[in-house]
Amino acid sequence: MWSMLQEAMGKEVLSNNSETLELGTGQITRVVKPGAITMRHRPSKSVAFVPPPALTPLLERQRSRREHWALARQTPKRLTPSLMQAAERPHHTRLASHEPEADRSRVVGICAHALLERWDFTRTTPPTAAEIEPLCLRMIGRADAHDITSIRDDLAALMRRVLSSDFYQTLSKATILGRETSFLIPWKERQIMEGVIDLIYRLDGRTWIADYKTDHVTKSEAPGRAGRYLQQAAIYREAATRCLGLSDVSFQFLFLRAGVSVEV
Repeated sequence: MWSMLQEAMGKEVLSNNSETLELGTGQITRVVKPGAITMRHRPSKSVAFVPPPALTPLLERQRSRREHWALARQTPKRLTPSLMQAAERPHHTRLASHEPEADRSRVVGICAHALLERWDFTRTTPPTAAEIEPLCLRMIGRADAHDITSIRDDLAALMRRVLSSDFYQTLSKATILGRETSFLIPWKERQIMEGVIDLIYRLDGRTWIADYKTDHVTKSEAPGRAGRYLQQAAIYREAATRCLGLSDVSFQFLFLRAGVSVEV
């Protein structure tokens, strides 16, 4: 408003302090009224007293979270039945697995699984050296072929015991449903359980899961050794139920070196 008066009347006229302002042929009486200053009062708010939080529950919750986080970091996300079995073995037993004889037995076990994966259970003759040696070289690689003779001979002896066993005669009459069947299922603590079922077969109306073992045990020792693998049997049963819909499954360990089966 003041700027509009300045533009219309001129700054010189407005700067005059007299009560009468001349505008062209007329006059304007200027009246200055002092402005009233009012104070705005806001109602005061009542602030409730909030007691400080108790430290003990906070510290306990923090400690619990640290423990939970440490446990989560130590818990593997992927599990296998073999890894769970190895974790439960005594410390001295795990150390023994690094001995040369144990390493060679492990390689023979790998080759035995590969051979049985394609084996015809109606066959009555053991595998020849010409059949075994290429398979062993394929499984262990030529870099480790310096011990191929002993591995080949050990595997041949193992297969001869298998062919003369009672469970082999059973398998020759069975209907094979699956070999080296892989599975992957959710497990506890947001983990994943993965594994391979060696053999699934049906005979006389019963469905069986068979797990090959190449442990150095006698026939009399086999039942006691099977007791160490009960957790593995439970995992394989659950995998067969959840993945294949097999609710009523029988389970047996086939101890290849001893030529004996143990039902659990």
